[in-house]
Amino acid sequence: MMGREKGKERTIPGSPSQALESPRTRGSEQKGKMGVYAPVARKSDADSIQSVLQLTLNSIIQLVECDSCFLSLRMNDEDGKFRIEAAPNIQSMKGVVFSSQDGLAGCVIRSREPFLLANRREELGSYVFVPSESVGRVRSFLGMPLLIKGDTFGLICLIDSRENSFNKRDLRVISIVADSASLAIANVEAQDRVHRLSTITDGLTGLYNFSGFQQNLEVAFQESNPKRRPLSLIIMDLDDLKNLNNLLGYEVGNEVLKKVAQLLLQILEEDNNISAARYGSDEFALVLPNTTKERAFLIAEEICRAIENPTFIAPSYGVRVSISVGVSSFPRDGISRNELVQNALRALFLAKSRGGGRTIRYDAKSAGIRI
Repeated sequence: MMGREKGKERTIPGSPSQALESPRTRGSEQKGKMGVYAPVARKSDADSIQSVLQLTLNSIIQLVECDSCFLSLRMNDEDGKFRIEAAPNIQSMKGVVFSSQDGLAGCVIRSREPFLLANRREELGSYVFVPSESVGRVRSFLGMPLLIKGDTFGLICLIDSRENSFNKRDLRVISIVADSASLAIANVEAQDRVHRLSTITDGLTGLYNFSGFQQNLEVAFQESNPKRRPLSLIIMDLDDLKNLNNLLGYEVGNEVLKKVAQLLLQILEEDNNISAARYGSDEFALVLPNTTKERAFLIAEEICRAIENPTFIAPSYGVRVSISVGVSSFPRDGISRNELVQNALRALFLAKSRGGGRTIRYDAKSAGIRI
């Protein structure tokens, strides 16, 4: 279930008598309740992450009095960096990047629990986000993680220059706002994924289409290039699929294409770093990060043998299927994405010219091609 995981908030008041109520004048409790639910209901209409953030920000401004509030989102899933996406009263803080190890904000990210600090002392952290921040004096702090399935992907932070500015009522209000924001952002991301998949997925095979192939190759190349990690590319072409379509009909030809896709998906199950695509009408491609040319060649050979097996297509059809394969690898066969593709295609064309049903590796040192 998406949203906030239940947990006890940490509260550090200035004194026991000040723990529950703020000394500042606030609106009535009834006004607070109306303010919570009205903006939350509108979040379901948000069509972008930025819209959700703006609605969340408006809710916070209406409901809780503070010097400033900040909305931050995780930049990606690996390096633990967060970026401040909204800071209405301190624009200089927008875009600031901080780590889950930094300041009071980092405490909330690591614990994945709300954090209410009524009287900040230096030993509790000398800064909120980064040492060079320009947020002014901070005596009260309220931090709320944005969670999806227990994973912290964002953060709401409120700060104030006075002691005991936030109380448990504020914590409950921000918790509701955060739950709503988490769900809304999750919905937007899910819709984005569906839309993206609909534009980069081949309808017949379920593999990536040519556009998806280009995107995956670009990402893999960008990851491999800085450290010169091996990146291999396999491009395959079914032999005589046109004749098969003419002989048995396009339904059988489509069945062959789907069976090849299923075979490639089995390879993906063994290594989820590999991506498979339908490169053309009867062509397929595999992008293999962190894979040497030698390993890619062995994978290609396995594919050839599997497709040539008489049981690959129902024996009642009385036909055999074969495939021609070209292999290239970065950085040996090209230092750019286009070079990698062109050299894999050169190897593929030579395999076709030699009768098909074989794998050829590109090799610029031996007249361009090596078997």
